Amino acid sequence: MKPQLHLKTLAAAIACGALLLSQTAAAKPASLDDQLTQATSSYLDKPSAKKMQRIQTLLAKGARPHHAQTGEGDAGLSALPFAIAAPSPELVRLFLARKPDLEIPVTRENPLTPLQLALADDEAESEDMRQVVSLLLAAGADINNSGPNRLVTPVMLAAGYGGDLKPQLLQRLLQAGADANRPNMDNASAINAMAAGNLDAIRQLQAAGARLDNRSDGGEAALHQVCARPEAEQEQADPQAGERIRLFKAAGLSLNQQPPAANSDYIVMPLAAAVESGNRDCVKAMLAEGADPELPVFAHLTAEKAEAEGLDNPSIRQYVQNRAEELDGEMMALFRR
Repeated sequence: MKPQLHLKTLAAAIACGALLLSQTAAAKPASLDDQLTQATSSYLDKPSAKKMQRIQTLLAKGARPHHAQTGEGDAGLSALPFAIAAPSPELVRLFLARKPDLEIPVTRENPLTPLQLALADDEAESEDMRQVVSLLLAAGADINNSGPNRLVTPVMLAAGYGGDLKPQLLQRLLQAGADANRPNMDNASAINAMAAGNLDAIRQLQAAGARLDNRSDGGEAALHQVCARPEAEQEQADPQAGERIRLFKAAGLSLNQQPPAANSDYIVMPLAAAVESGNRDCVKAMLAEGADPELPVFAHLTAEKAEAEGLDNPSIRQYVQNRAEELDGEMMALFRR
């Protein structure tokens, strides 16, 4: 199966920034901006009134809480992303009072805006991070900015593109007017995410005008994500799977017919993607809705491409049988003749 985009590692790297900065603590930062970043890191590591006073003093002297990264790797980051990743609504509120430009990316590599950074975090649904997101929006962060590389929109992050679905933040962004159809550089949108595996999220996106039939340049549509669920829910029943599938079929998507991808690549069949999800109820619902297990795992896989990438392309039924040692008995039983 093709790998999915993962963005959460950037937020984790920022959250570990205090440790990175401690390695250079012996060398006093040259600029006020760098001093503010280090003071912020120190405060987040162990808050105190004295450390907060240091931060306020640096701000009064003109230190910028957010600016373009001035160094390479982990060097030269501004203070704001550390406050976001902590998350510390107190510091974020203090820094936003200085009216920084919130469209400046946090890092040079894999550039995300401060709002994207907050939404990409593993703990984005925590009360503190939801406060941070609200503060950023109130301060004027562009709710539709996908960053300089058009990697992912804020609403796509909330919808679970490259990570877990964040239902409260998805609702918050949509209520604030986020464009549910705004594409990224691959022409994927919020429906091409884990939200497709959650009936409430689908209805929220649909109410916001999302096109349920959107297909990315790689040929993937919502039916490729309709069985996706957070790891914590993998063993739970999924009684709404059939309803989700029927919604997407009614929007014009097919379980069996996959149009050629805009980028001319091969496409994983939705049923094969469902097997990979491990969601037995959803696989069962797909079969009941007419998914054909005799079709190959990949659509539009040429012999040349298969040879170049070392890929086999058996039927989905044979693919499941070949993985008898990995898949559980209930999944295997669904594909017995």
